[in-house]
Order: sequence, then structure tokens, then C-alpha cells
Amino acid sequence: MGQAKRYSEWKEFIPSYGQTNTSTDHEYSSVVEGVAKELGVLDVIDFGCGDGRLCQVFPKSRYLGLDIDESALEKAKKAFEGYAFKKPTGEVFTSDLLVASNVFNEMNDHRLDEILAKTRCKWLLLAEPLSGQGDATIEPFHSRNKKNYVKLMRGHDLLLMKQITKKISEAKGGEVSFLLFKKAMRNPVA
Repeated sequence: MGQAKRYSEWKEFIPSYGQTNTSTDHEYSSVVEGVAKELGVLDVIDFGCGDGRLCQVFPKSRYLGLDIDESALEKAKKAFEGYAFKKPTGEVFTSDLLVASNVFNEMNDHRLDEILAKTRCKWLLLAEPLSGQGDATIEPFHSRNKKNYVKLMRGHDLLLMKQITKKISEAKGGEVSFLLFKKAMRNPVA
């Protein structure tokens, strides 16, 4: 498989990707905002934030957008002044909620394990088309189903608490799954 798709190449999958204030943005952000409010989260890391479109759901002081695409980060910084955006450099990140929207599907299992090992969160909200859900065939697309994710996350003490399947008007295939995982507390007296 080739290089992972960058922010600018997602237009093949969602035509308005990279544009703000689209119906797709509102569909995604409404689910993320609802979950965040339900959980009462304070600090949020938007892993794979792209152009930062989800930041508007959260207070500036409680949001951190991370992405490896420097052009996307520059666009986010210009569009959403006062919000924090940066390229991850290997440090450990801590937050109440980690949001990963259409980014884990670009990583093989080993890379995903590396990322999760450097993340300390109470909750993880994964949003992407799952294997068998629509026409998710952008290469290199690591096609995983819910069972695959449950197994991967369990290795990091993250347990599936809820699945929300949402029709996203512009996504090929039309559906995106939001999987909400909770960090399990290990029993210190075992």
C-alpha cells in the first residue's frame, strides 16, 4: 500500500472536505457535541483535526487540534484564531476526550497501537465508515469493522460503550459510525 491520504485528498470521498460550514460539518459536529455534552468532558484532543472544523464545538481553552499535515494546520490556524493546533512530535497527550474522525482508517494496526500508547484519555470517540459500510475504498484504507476496533482498543484498556450510526449526506455510501470507548480503570489490587 502507498502513502496515507492527506487532508487535501479526502475530496474523493467527501466532496466538501476541507470547506467549513457545510452540511457534512454540521452532521459530524452535532454528534461530537452531543457526546461531549452527555459525558461532561472538559478537555478535548481532535486527533487528525485537518482544517480544524470541529474546534467550534469546544471552548478555545479546552481544545487541541493535532495533525501531521502542515498545510491543513496552517489553514486551521488562520480560520480559527485562538484555538491551539499543532503537529504531534511524540509527546504524551492527556485529555478527557480524544476525537478521531476519519484518521485511524489511514493507519495500520502497529501505527495505531503506537498512537494509543501515547494518549491518556477517559473517552475516545472514533468516527469513520466501518468495513462493509458504504464505499470506503480510498487507498490505503485499513478496512476495519467494529469487532476489529473493539479488539484493538481493548489492548489499551478502552471498552466500547456505544455505537452511533449516522447518515452523512455527502459521504459515499452514506453512513459513518461513531464508536465511543471508555478507558477502563485497572484494579490496583489484583
